[in-house]
Amino acid sequence: MLRGKTTPREGAGPLPALHSTLLQANRPQRAEKGKRSLMRMITTLLRSLGNLFGSRRRALGAGGLLGLVVIVPTFALMMQTEEAAGAVAVGKIAFTRIPDNVDTRDIYVMNADGSGLTQLTTAGEESFPDWSPDGSKITYESYHPSPSGNTDIYVMNADGSNKTNLTNTPGEGDGVQELSPAWSPDGSKIAFGSVPDGVHFDIYVMNADGSGVTQLTTAGEEFRPAWSPDGSKIAYDSYRDGNFEIYVMNADGSNQTNLTNTPGLFGEGVQELRPAWSPDGSKIAFDRTSDSGNTSDIYVMNADGSGVTQLTTAEGEHNPAWSPDGSKITYDSYHPLDSGNTDIYVMNADGSGQTNLTNTPGQGGDGVQELNPDWGVSAAAPPDTTNPKVGTVAPTNGATGVSRATNVVTTFSEAMNSTTLSKTNVKLYKVTSKGTSEITNVTVAPSADGTSATLNPYGTSSTVLEKNTTYQALVSTGARDLAGNALDQSPSAKGNQPMKWSFKTGG
Repeated sequence: MLRGKTTPREGAGPLPALHSTLLQANRPQRAEKGKRSLMRMITTLLRSLGNLFGSRRRALGAGGLLGLVVIVPTFALMMQTEEAAGAVAVGKIAFTRIPDNVDTRDIYVMNADGSGLTQLTTAGEESFPDWSPDGSKITYESYHPSPSGNTDIYVMNADGSNKTNLTNTPGEGDGVQELSPAWSPDGSKIAFGSVPDGVHFDIYVMNADGSGVTQLTTAGEEFRPAWSPDGSKIAYDSYRDGNFEIYVMNADGSNQTNLTNTPGLFGEGVQELRPAWSPDGSKIAFDRTSDSGNTSDIYVMNADGSGVTQLTTAEGEHNPAWSPDGSKITYDSYHPLDSGNTDIYVMNADGSGQTNLTNTPGQGGDGVQELNPDWGVSAAAPPDTTNPKVGTVAPTNGATGVSRATNVVTTFSEAMNSTTLSKTNVKLYKVTSKGTSEITNVTVAPSADGTSATLNPYGTSSTVLEKNTTYQALVSTGARDLAGNALDQSPSAKGNQPMKWSFKTGG
């Protein structure tokens, strides 16, 4: 999402002819026939740089190849939709949403079946989310139109809280653009693309807190990093050959190797973009734009570049991302003929079962754009360190005139380990002037959900409680919840505290 304050009309760059071509049309099909191949190349380039839809009126920079107005391409092609095969993998999908004909964008998250849609950002300038390996955080890019005009890498909690700027790079005019962040598999580092001058873009890496920024590539034509699952390699887009190819390098930037190596002419070449490693590291998914520039589909290849296989044929698909278990791939798909919008889809890893998850209606034109999906694991619940309590009891504490045929019922603040709810830890005593004596002929029955226990004071006999007698019930600290935390009825007191209460029977 390289967007600056200077438009092509305001600043001249190395390619002013491209600027004038772009300004003559709002969509590629309106351009003159002789300019279509050039338009297709530019559209592909801009798509690879992260401004896929909805920002046609913004400039990418003050001059240079990136100083271009973003134009939303329309593909006059029909979409195909197949029913899903099997259950959708678990986890959550984060993505970018651009409202209907509105030039803003924010990050949303949904369940893997498309339910539970939640908006995480509200500034209207956020895109390209990437989940941390443990699912607790999301990194993303955020554009600052004023005063710097630059884009920075941010991180937030998975619920959208605690948004923090990691790069915070000052810039003048268009500023420094830092984009497309990607977490390392161990969560210690974030790789990203940086455009310091509006023209050249390279891959950098930093610690997860934003420190230790290191440049990995120097060709000035590299973008969109993706870590291998073992953290030893990084795949990325490279334009160094005159068209976009998928490259891979070691995590320290060494041994840069072209995997796709597809020949093409400038403006007409095949563009291969947005690599995504499978969770087992054996394959890389990517999107390929045809030599004509009219179509784009999802492909997959082996990690060494062999075995290239086409997965989609609807010809408007981009930005693949694997499910955490490797069984499925999510991606975005553009609908030119009905709503003019883009939706998030999911399919099986072999390309079958293509299913629309967002299915957002649009009013034509640009429609609602939902794109750039990333599939993360569900964050692990924090460990349970809360001690359980007894919530309510029956008979209540201090009750009098209690029926002699009464059971003692204890309700807990949370589900308990039922094996700890026995007469060893749930007791009943008779209180006399001579002291207390335990009634041992009892049975204790936990509820099915572990949230309560019933003590039957009669056991297997027909004996009833004595009349006009005080009884004391007790739940000891041996009663524990499912996480093993001991009962603590008075957290303010030192050590775990049992629950004690008394009641008196009637005549």
